[in-house]
Amino acid sequence: MNDALLAAPGARARAAALCAGLSAALLFMVEPLFGRMLLPRLGGSAGVWTTCLCFFQATLLCGYLLAHLAQRLSPRAQVAGYALLLLAGAALLPPSLALDWSPAAEAPSSGLWAALVGRLGLPFLALSLSGPLIQAWVTRGGGAAQGVLAASNAGSLLGLLAYPFLLEPMATLSALAEGWSVGFLAAGLAICALGWTWPRAGRGPIGGPETAPVEPSLAPAATPDARGAGPPELAESGPGESLPAASPPAPGRAFAAWALLAFIPATLLYGLTTTLSTYFPPLPLLWVCPLALYLGGMVAAFARGRGPRSPRLGASVALCAAILLVSGALLPALARRPTWLLSALTFHLLGFGWVAFGLHSALAARGPAAGAAPAEVTAFNLAIGAGGLVGGVLGGVLAPLLFGGPYEYPLLLGLAICVVPAGKSRARLFALGLAAPLLLLGLRPGTLPERWPALLCALPLVGWAAWALRWRGPRVAGALVFLGALVLLRPGPAELYGARSLHGVHRVVDQDGFHHYLSSGVVHGRQSTQPGEEDRARAYFASAAPLGQVVGRWSDAHPVGRAEVVGLGIGGLLPYARADQRWCFWELDPAVLAIARDPALFTYLSRAEARGVELEVRLGDGRLGLAALRAQGVPPADLVILDAFCGDAVPTHLLTQEAFDLYAARCAPEGLLVFNISTRYLDLAPLVAAEAARLGWSGLQRREVDLDHAARVAGRAPSQCVVLAREARLLRPLGDLGWGTLPPPAERPWRDERASILDLLSLVRSGARAE
Repeated sequence: MNDALLAAPGARARAAALCAGLSAALLFMVEPLFGRMLLPRLGGSAGVWTTCLCFFQATLLCGYLLAHLAQRLSPRAQVAGYALLLLAGAALLPPSLALDWSPAAEAPSSGLWAALVGRLGLPFLALSLSGPLIQAWVTRGGGAAQGVLAASNAGSLLGLLAYPFLLEPMATLSALAEGWSVGFLAAGLAICALGWTWPRAGRGPIGGPETAPVEPSLAPAATPDARGAGPPELAESGPGESLPAASPPAPGRAFAAWALLAFIPATLLYGLTTTLSTYFPPLPLLWVCPLALYLGGMVAAFARGRGPRSPRLGASVALCAAILLVSGALLPALARRPTWLLSALTFHLLGFGWVAFGLHSALAARGPAAGAAPAEVTAFNLAIGAGGLVGGVLGGVLAPLLFGGPYEYPLLLGLAICVVPAGKSRARLFALGLAAPLLLLGLRPGTLPERWPALLCALPLVGWAAWALRWRGPRVAGALVFLGALVLLRPGPAELYGARSLHGVHRVVDQDGFHHYLSSGVVHGRQSTQPGEEDRARAYFASAAPLGQVVGRWSDAHPVGRAEVVGLGIGGLLPYARADQRWCFWELDPAVLAIARDPALFTYLSRAEARGVELEVRLGDGRLGLAALRAQGVPPADLVILDAFCGDAVPTHLLTQEAFDLYAARCAPEGLLVFNISTRYLDLAPLVAAEAARLGWSGLQRREVDLDHAARVAGRAPSQCVVLAREARLLRPLGDLGWGTLPPPAERPWRDERASILDLLSLVRSGARAE
């Protein structure tokens, strides 16, 4: 790229568009790439991705702010500063993690933030800065930025969708990281050459009467244009405020309105991602789909430019949000029918896209008018970035720390109903009326003690909306009552205990004579409250269940054996433990360990210790723990059990080839490998069968789905279990009980370097009933 190449205006415009599109594609491509690298070290929970989103949001805002401040420098000084940042970021390439890196189990969020900042912060910041700088150079040179903006939009969506659908199935993480690094350096050098050779016509800072470019957070650049120069569409909150070209930046009320309309869809994005990862394995495809809808909706909303919107759009958004509220409260009940739950989750995904589009349309309608001062345009940029960052902090940082459940999702859906412009109030009133029966049936004021942080969160949100949108007293009071009721809403049995962590939402409920432990809405253990029944194994640990059959017979045959278990849960396997046996558990989540040790909730651990069982519970990732034992030379165990879940999904890194090699190394020559793969949607047995064939081991499986009423009353639960052994003779007792052979192996097993859910579409099951 040289002066001759950039001599023609058309060539200059194409070069600028190419650089902007490439940098945007790289920006959105590295997000799922680095998040995928982090998964094996953090248990594979949705909290990993939502924390990553918050980091990306904060870094994007820093990039926009630097671009805004850089306009005080000369163009050559901007290029020099960008080149220095580029060199600093290049020193961290390729994006990677040390082989022995693992955050402290007591503070996983801090370790995750340190890894993101230390390994990806500077390269990501450089890419975040690229788009605004290119726009500034184009507008300073007397050009229009529409082509740059369109290329940035296209590059963002292309990079985001290319990773799960094209790149991840084709290449390993290491190869992708190296390829991304080459692209980063090429884009950086091209942008430096572009800025150094770009002609300068003495124009002002970013923006101008012709373009008014905008770069929303978590989205590509978008431009409110001059079409429809009428008043802003939020008629219920009064006319919008725009300033003449010579005025200072937009006033506080307009800034607050912009930030609010950006904040709501950004926070909903976090809540939906957490919901989806509750029921499916946390893979990049599930992260990318909500983000792509968010991104595409924002592009479409801003493409229409500034001006009034049809009231029907706001009305449909309010109704859609109300239906999402109702179906969201019913998801735990629908989980018994996977087909129904899949339909509900698909609706949530599409409904979120429509709600986000409606809110972004309202945001675009209130944006700076044609001819607005550059300072107002950059203030609009910063308001959108600030709103997105506040949403990221709430959804990715504060909610897991302060809220005992996923309360931010219904809270923000309720706020969307109250905020979205709906013309006359009939649609909004109908939406509120649709949610009213749900509130009457599920409202539990007794849950106030553990929900007061979420309830207090509703106060500043309503205050923010009331001031920014000029609400009057009755509307403020109605919004407070509505949002407060949503926080206190809890259909189903009352909770004995509720907690939330980076790894999921945990609940304990008392129902039908049992204490039930639920991880992200899925039952993963129960204990009878009837005297004399406390030591009986229940759920999929019951003696007649597949997992109970294996462990019970092993315990009888190995009275002094050693068992190593990945995943503690409530200690539901411990009824099979004997006084002279040694049991070692690994539990990733401190919240789960606290539940298992609370005698008011479950007593499996305390009763096993009272019987003299040599019991050791270690906090941390089980795979890393097994590797540490192997490195220390600890003798292999007679029984190795994989019983780890994140909601309804088995963490991906526990099912890769490298993980199976570790399990085989930790299993004694006469030992058994046991896999609890009781999930609703993916039949993981072919994955295990592929690894058994690779290792040369024998295996059997058993799956129970349709349990009769008596079995359910007794505390049983549907389950699926696979057992592997080096020799087939070790599995004959299970064959006598009716266990079946393994299914055909999966064609493309998972590896640490490559694990795509697209490879497992043939393993998706439908129509099965599950608890």
